Amino acid sequence: MHGVLREKGTRTPLPGVNVYCFSPPDNPKPLKSVTNERGEFTLEVPAGEILWRVGLANYAVFERRDNVATAATADALREFFIEKNSYLVYETTVIGQAEKRDDKTQALTQEEFLTLPGANGDPVKAVQNLPGVNRGNAFSAQVIIEGSSPNDTRYNIDTQPVPIIFHFGGLSSVVMPEAIDRVDYLSAGFGPEYGQTIAGLVNLGVREPKTDRLHFMGFMDFFNMGALVETPIDDHSSFLMGVRKSYIGKVLGAVARGRSGFSLTVAPDFNDTVIEYVNQINATDTFKVLGVGSIDTLGFVVT
Repeated sequence: MHGVLREKGTRTPLPGVNVYCFSPPDNPKPLKSVTNERGEFTLEVPAGEILWRVGLANYAVFERRDNVATAATADALREFFIEKNSYLVYETTVIGQAEKRDDKTQALTQEEFLTLPGANGDPVKAVQNLPGVNRGNAFSAQVIIEGSSPNDTRYNIDTQPVPIIFHFGGLSSVVMPEAIDRVDYLSAGFGPEYGQTIAGLVNLGVREPKTDRLHFMGFMDFFNMGALVETPIDDHSSFLMGVRKSYIGKVLGAVARGRSGFSLTVAPDFNDTVIEYVNQINATDTFKVLGVGSIDTLGFVVT
């Protein structure tokens, strides 16, 4: 019998996984096969009723009853999908040699800044949780590095300086968190490429688009909504685009109208966009185009 084992929801093949077959189902000694790099497995089983079982760390136990009555039934391809216990929209695996600890340079992965308490999933606000960083007040998103002025902190997107990193001074950073791969925080000792920096540096690294297939995610909440799409174009190039639109001003304006006790004169709205094109020219050279746009609007509310 031939089959393939995939992750439920993403259809990603799972290599190196043990697939057990109990024939009959109450047999304490199962037959076993191991999936190859494409998630495929082959197993010789006797005719009759059988039980498939797959157990893998971080996945729910998979069980399915089957019946091998004829040769045609045995030749049919079995396609199994096992469910992951916890799904992350994006995962990044980095393999490398451990380096010496450097307290002046720290980095947050996407998984870390999306889950840090108090950051609300914002990559720049997550830096406020690092050692040596303070915040102006309980509602401020300013990054104060080692007691310096918050205006002396430099912000980069993919090593390029940007004048404004937040919408309305701290409501949200100007790049969708789902498009950011990592956040680098440098408090001192940075190289000459970061000249004219007085206090410290916060760099947002935009991740490269996925190249396996088309991916899409969208969200909507009380304050804003957005979507991100990424797809391969050909064997060497890929594309990513994310857009986000806030309607908090319209919500607050609708609440304020007709309410004498609700004193609101202006309502904020913002829009931002990130577009990225990556072309892997050869094994060592990559061509990349990145565009980031942001618009903030303050509208007067007439009550």
